[in-house]
Amino acid sequence: MKNYRDMPDDKLIDAMCVYDDLAWKEYFDRFRPAMLVAARHQGIPPEEREFCVDETLDDVSRSLVRLEIPIPDNVAGYLVWILRSKWLRRRIRNEMRIAREEVDAPEEPTQSAPYPPWTGDFLAQLVGRLALSDPDSPAWKEPRFIEFLRKRDGRAGAHDGKRA
Repeated sequence: MKNYRDMPDDKLIDAMCVYDDLAWKEYFDRFRPAMLVAARHQGIPPEEREFCVDETLDDVSRSLVRLEIPIPDNVAGYLVWILRSKWLRRRIRNEMRIAREEVDAPEEPTQSAPYPPWTGDFLAQLVGRLALSDPDSPAWKEPRFIEFLRKRDGRAGAHDGKRA
């Protein structure tokens, strides 16, 4: 019986490649606790930490075993980096979903600004600087972008999908 606890990361991953169940167990036992701490430090909400960590460990282990990526010199550091990347992508997707829901929601009369204060920066980042400077950009044909510009300018007919 092999001692997986003392095995270097690259040898452990080699053992995982031949589907050694004990190697897979050691992989999760070795990296999961540190990943949970990293998730907490990265600000991932407690209710999502375990899911994010397990998803990252699963995805990276599959990529390593399928030889889709080379074995990193620092496996723990690589896992933490991937965890952060996945978390940031998930947050961006959620913010985009929320923005779509708010744009699609029926407009309620209000005395405040004609658009949520965060919308301008968010959509500017989403569409990008090139879309705003390129008159042929597909963004100018996007109904949600045109609606955003109308709300931002406070004029119903201010934009007709053409760059001013």
